[in-house]
Amino acid sequence: MKHLNNPKKIDAIISMATWLTDDRNWVQVKAALKANNLSFFRQFPFIGPITQYHLARNIGLDYAKPDRWLLREAEYFGYGPTALGVKATVDFIAKSRGHRPGVIDCVLWRWAEQHPWYFEQDDEDAT
Repeated sequence: MKHLNNPKKIDAIISMATWLTDDRNWVQVKAALKANNLSFFRQFPFIGPITQYHLARNIGLDYAKPDRWLLREAEYFGYGPTALGVKATVDFIAKSRGHRPGVIDCVLWRWAEQHPWYFEQDDEDAT
């Protein structure tokens, strides 16, 4: 409670963790992931269209979370402010730099979170 301060989220985490302890449920999770079906995670409380990417990344899958920071970066780099634009941006950088997309996602998010003003400037003002 000290860090989340939200009893409903704590209950949701415990509920999901309990659900995952059943091996039969892991079969469902593996099938969804094999089919690249992240929307499977939306059946759980507090997991929505953006958070499903965050959850996937946090369990070790190579997804970029299309949050507000990465959407701005994708638009800035000409890929468009969409989940597909974020994926294209992250995949391009990951391939060109030799890193996993999940690593690039974290680096871009952290940088943008620390420099929110950068993408609000005109191109000629950005340094």
